[in-house]
Amino acid sequence: MSTTEQYYKAIADYGGVEEDANYIAVKKGDKVRLIKKDKEWFTVEKDGRIGKVPKGILIQKGIKITQNQMNLPIQTVQPSPQIMNSIKSQNDQEPIKSMIPIDKQKSQIIPPGQKEQIEQQSDSLLQSITNPKSHSGSGSSKSKKKQKVIEEKDPNSEWKTRIPDQIIKIVKERICPLIHLNCPPEINCQQCVNVPQSPALIELKSDVFQTLDKVSNVNFEFKDMLKNYHNIILHLTHPLIQFASESQFKKKTNSQEQHDQQQTESSSSHSLITYSLNLLDSLIMDNNKCKQVINTPKALHSLIPLSGYKLNIHFNQENDQQTFAVRHSSRECLWHIQYYGGASAQSELVNARYARVLVIAISTASGAGEEQDEEICNGLYRISKFLRDIHQGNYSSFPPQPLLVRRSVEQIEEEGGNEEIDVQMNNKGCYGNIKYHANRAKGRILNYFIELGNPKPNWYYW
Repeated sequence: MSTTEQYYKAIADYGGVEEDANYIAVKKGDKVRLIKKDKEWFTVEKDGRIGKVPKGILIQKGIKITQNQMNLPIQTVQPSPQIMNSIKSQNDQEPIKSMIPIDKQKSQIIPPGQKEQIEQQSDSLLQSITNPKSHSGSGSSKSKKKQKVIEEKDPNSEWKTRIPDQIIKIVKERICPLIHLNCPPEINCQQCVNVPQSPALIELKSDVFQTLDKVSNVNFEFKDMLKNYHNIILHLTHPLIQFASESQFKKKTNSQEQHDQQQTESSSSHSLITYSLNLLDSLIMDNNKCKQVINTPKALHSLIPLSGYKLNIHFNQENDQQTFAVRHSSRECLWHIQYYGGASAQSELVNARYARVLVIAISTASGAGEEQDEEICNGLYRISKFLRDIHQGNYSSFPPQPLLVRRSVEQIEEEGGNEEIDVQMNNKGCYGNIKYHANRAKGRILNYFIELGNPKPNWYYW
C-alpha cells in the first residue's frame, strides 16, 4: 500500500486573518502540503501549522508517494497500448491527422463521409489519454464524469509526478489542433477545419477542452505553451459570447417557450460551455491574459449574464446541476479577472456592474437551491476583497481607485446587497467563515461612508 501527498507552492504573499487560527500566513515561494480542497480555499500544512489559504495563490508542485510499513513496491501508471500504437503510427494516413490544414492560409472542409471516423478516432484517442482501462475503441463517450489524466512518477524526483512525455506529445500534436474544428468566423482563423455540425462533434470538443484543462493544470510548461497557441483565448471567448447572446434572446420568450427550449437543450451543449469556461479560467491567471479577455468585444459582458444563467429556473435535478456548473464556472472566470487583473480590469468590472453579480450570487444562494454555504462564503469574500483592493489599492498592480469604490457601493446598495449581507452576519455556516466574511464585507462598506465625512487630501491617493 502507498499514500499520496500533494504539495503546492505559494506564488504570492497571504497574511492570514487576524485573530483567526483557521487561516495561516504564507509567503511567496513557501512550500505547503495539501490537507483538503474546497472551491475557494485550500487547507494546508506549513511548518507544523494547519490552516486555510486562498486557492488562487497556490500552484501544484508535485505529489509525494510514500510506502507504508509493509514496504510494498510503488506501482506507476504506464502509457496505454493505444497511445503507444498511435505514436508508432506517426506516418499512417489517419483521418484525424488530415484535419491539420496543409495550406495554412485556407480552412479545410472535411467531407461528410469522414465525419464519423474523425469523431470515433478522436474520442478513442482522448479516452486513451484520460482513462486507458475504460477504452472501448469506438463510439462517442456519453459519460461526462470527471476524468483524471494519466501521470507517472518522475524519475528525477522522490515525490514529484509528471505526465508521460508520450502523452504530452500526443496532446500537442493531435489534441490541440482539434480546437480549430468549426472556428467562429469572427476570429478569421487560418487553421480552421470545417466539419458538419453534430451532437457527437459537440461532445468531442467538450472532451478536448476538458483534456486541455486537465493537462495544463498538471504541466505548467504545457500551460504556458497553450496560452500562446493560435489565439486560444479568442477560440474560447467567442463561443461563450454566442451562447450568452442566444440565452439573452431566449429570456424574452414566454414561459412555455422557455420550457420547450430548455427541454431541447442538450447536456453536451452545457458541458461544452462549462469546459470552455474552465479552460479559460485556467489560462487567465495573469494580467496580460485578463487584458486579452476584457479587450475582446463583448467577452466580459457575456460572462456577466452567464454568471446568472437560468437562475431560478428549475426543471429537474440533472438540468439544475448543469446550469449551476455554467454559473459557477462563469463566476470563477470573473473572480480571476478580479484577482489577477490590473487597474483597467477593475474599471471594466465596475462598468459591467460586477458588484451586482456578487450580490446576486449570495442572495440566490440562500433561496434558489445553489451550493449554499460555499457560494455564500465565496461571494462575501469576493465583495470584501474587491472593495478593499479598489479602495486601498493593490500594491503590486494598481493604486487606490476612489471613484470605482463609490460606484461599486452604489451597485451593492441598488441590488439590496446591504440587507443580504446583514442576513449573513449571524450565519455560522461554513465553519463560521460566512459570518466572518459578512462582517468584513459590511466593514468595507461602512469604511467608505465614514471616509466620505473625512475626505483625504489629493496626495493620499497618489
